[in-house]
Amino acid sequence: MQTNGLVYKRCYVDWGGRCAYCGVGLPKVKHVDGKIRASVDHFIPLGKGGLNSRGNRVLACYPCNLAKNDTDPRETKQWPHIEQRLAELAVAPKMGQRKLKMLTAEIVAQVFPQHNADVKEENSHDAAAALPPSSEGATGVREPEQRDHLT
Repeated sequence: MQTNGLVYKRCYVDWGGRCAYCGVGLPKVKHVDGKIRASVDHFIPLGKGGLNSRGNRVLACYPCNLAKNDTDPRETKQWPHIEQRLAELAVAPKMGQRKLKMLTAEIVAQVFPQHNADVKEENSHDAAAALPPSSEGATGVREPEQRDHLT
């Protein structure tokens, strides 16, 4: 039996970290800052005969999921591209949790490239801040102070 977190991760990877309906990039977790930001939506609603399977699950931002509500795409002929992708997913082999974890990290980097740059910059600032003010090299020789080239 799959947990909700695992179902979300699989859906996140299957849909490339983006809402199937509007294409907005979504976080790798459903809840951010105590608010629901993303969800797994049943493309064909369960109440209208849809299955609770990989071939009927889409990643959706919360506003799109609410707007779709219990709309049955078979009746409205909406979202044919999603229907095609679901048919592909229904026959695709399942991936293990290790591969899921690796792919999730890659997708987050693709969906939020600026976030990753900010994190790297933040980490380099943290590393620089951890150095003592009179930083001496490994030889014990004091390094020259860096000066701003604009002054």
